[in-house]
Amino acid sequence: MIRKTIPVFIGLVLLVCGAALAAAVPICFYIGALAAAFGVLILLYTLLIRRKLRIPLIILTVLTVLSLGAFTAAEIAVLRGGRTDADGRETAVIVLGAGVNGTTPSVSLQNRLDAAYDWLTGHPDTVAVLTGGMDDIELITEAEAMFRYLTDRGIAPERLILEENATNTRENLQYSFELLGEDARAAVISSEYHLYRARRLAESMGYDVAVIAAPTSLTAMRINYTIREGLGVLYVLVFGQ
Repeated sequence: MIRKTIPVFIGLVLLVCGAALAAAVPICFYIGALAAAFGVLILLYTLLIRRKLRIPLIILTVLTVLSLGAFTAAEIAVLRGGRTDADGRETAVIVLGAGVNGTTPSVSLQNRLDAAYDWLTGHPDTVAVLTGGMDDIELITEAEAMFRYLTDRGIAPERLILEENATNTRENLQYSFELLGEDARAAVISSEYHLYRARRLAESMGYDVAVIAAPTSLTAMRINYTIREGLGVLYVLVFGQ
């Protein structure tokens, strides 16, 4: 009897704890959601096995294997795509925006800016496009927040080009290349988990870019958004958006 209740207990724990984590800790939302999904899956398998519903069990197994296989492939692509391949011959870098808390860059944005600072310091002839607009909870544009962060650390203002209208990655790239010229030799700086999708989007728009990875300083955040990016890749492949 105890052995039969173990799967149910594990499923319920994953479901409840995963849902609670997703609801309570924003930077762990996708971690919690994935745990809750596995909890539901375990409960479904337990129900089908106990009721000896063979055909639904086979269908569920096939769907599970296919889904896990596709998700694993997407995650491998995201992880492999999150490596710097810029060779230093680029004349410009494009720093993709992220959230701003009032006037202070979020952790993700600070990580990207730290990578940009290191690159600009090591490549003094390179200019940077700081791209990102402003949403309802931000007091300044993401581009302005990035400009302040970098100039406060000694980067010359004349090396920084502000693009303050973009609201998503597609616009980040489009507006940045409009400022640089479509033939510019540029590298994109973003969080390591975001680089694969950013490069694919740039290629779909006809831009040939190198990438520079900005390591995420918080492990939980890196895992969470890596899961999100894997799901995002699958969404693009299925719906083409």
